[in-house]
Amino acid sequence: MIKDYIKVYKNILTSEECDMIISHPNNDKNWQESLPVWDEKEKYLITSRRKCDQIEITTAGDNYIAGNNYIEIDHLLYTRLNSTMIKYIEGTYCSIGYDTGYTLLRYNKDGGYIRHIDAATEYHRHLSATLLLNDDFEGGELTFFGDGDMDEYIPNFNKGDVIMFPSNFMYPHTVKPIISGKRYVIVTWFR
Repeated sequence: MIKDYIKVYKNILTSEECDMIISHPNNDKNWQESLPVWDEKEKYLITSRRKCDQIEITTAGDNYIAGNNYIEIDHLLYTRLNSTMIKYIEGTYCSIGYDTGYTLLRYNKDGGYIRHIDAATEYHRHLSATLLLNDDFEGGELTFFGDGDMDEYIPNFNKGDVIMFPSNFMYPHTVKPIISGKRYVIVTWFR
């Protein structure tokens, strides 16, 4: 069944580790409006597609600026997400070389992301991963399918859990609008 390839891995981060990422002292000065990649490249702003803020954790760590060090978080995410990805691909024909780095997303009230797929035109993404860092918000469900004849599927995942799924056209998904609170996630893609 197609839903069998949407997998939730429980507690890959502790509650304390999630809180540490959300409350990193440099976050306040590093938030930027998040746009889908194709919009950034074309320099064309479509705010109705994706409404959230982001911090590029990996870029910030690799391009160290005094007082802006995310290297510890980058290493933690690399260790936990890559070991989880290996579990995901066991017994499949999928071959993965590396991830694309880690992005911290913050969805505020009314923030969300319309139905989309994670396949990219510049490079091929095989596997998508979303790590939920908090659960003290309302709305913001990650939903799959729900278009045409296919029923909407809403996987159950909680703070510290990661959901992994193929990035291709078979897995359209949405982040429903936030009703209250803020939703924090780490996203990455494996190639």
